Amino acid sequence: MAEERLIDDDIEKDKKYSFRINEDGEEELVIVQEEPAPVPALEEQPQGEDERFDAVEEERVVGDILARAREEMVNNRYSTALEFLSQAKEILPRDGEIAALELYAYTRGFTEYSQGALPDAAAAARDVAAYCTPEQKKNLGERGAEELKGMISSLQREVEELDRRNEEGKAARAVRFDADNKKSLIFFFPAVALFIASLAAAIYFAVGIEGDRTDTFVIYTLVFTAVTLALFVVCLVAGRALSITARRVRMNKDNSCTQLGREYVAANTRLNHLRTIYDAVTK
Repeated sequence: MAEERLIDDDIEKDKKYSFRINEDGEEELVIVQEEPAPVPALEEQPQGEDERFDAVEEERVVGDILARAREEMVNNRYSTALEFLSQAKEILPRDGEIAALELYAYTRGFTEYSQGALPDAAAAARDVAAYCTPEQKKNLGERGAEELKGMISSLQREVEELDRRNEEGKAARAVRFDADNKKSLIFFFPAVALFIASLAAAIYFAVGIEGDRTDTFVIYTLVFTAVTLALFVVCLVAGRALSITARRVRMNKDNSCTQLGREYVAANTRLNHLRTIYDAVTK
């Protein structure tokens, strides 16, 4: 306890402590008496100095990372380059140079627009549009704009043809699907109405059995109960048929439900990504 009080007293006196091994091989506490360091006056600390230092340090670190990313791209190691660029982007997320290098890396120097990398390339292009200088955009455009323009023109015609064929197929199927769905509706709602009416009659006669001395209500109750059960089965069949025909109508409107529709969606998505990249380096 005396030792703890001594340590507490020393703390109050702004003493510094460290541990060392003495000659006997035992750990001991060493108390170092230090004069408090003078605190510079506020006017001696230029305002914003820390911020400027941090900005300079960030630029230095990012510069080193970008140099390594460029070296990887020179050696056609674009995946590794993108890893470096990701690190740089964490430090400077709104930097135009990083965005430009990302776009260059994702497209492998504007030579490859693979389906897997294209969404990321389009995202990088949006950063290019937002953060790059006109000079940076011009440099990127000189590398890939002409080829992109030709690809977009060719793909545009393909998308238009796929869209035309897809819509024609939808229209042809819609005639049959809509007619089948209409028949199902015509069958379903009358069946439901008859079921409700029969059920109401069965309940009515069942409730009046106690006051009936001729057993007429009993007979009617049994008859309408049997009819109600039969109509219930009919409603189930009609409901299933309506569900199938209605689902076909919905599916016919969904491009993802046919091979041709999926081809159209994929081609149109690719076209939009290419346009995003082209616009970013030309506007």
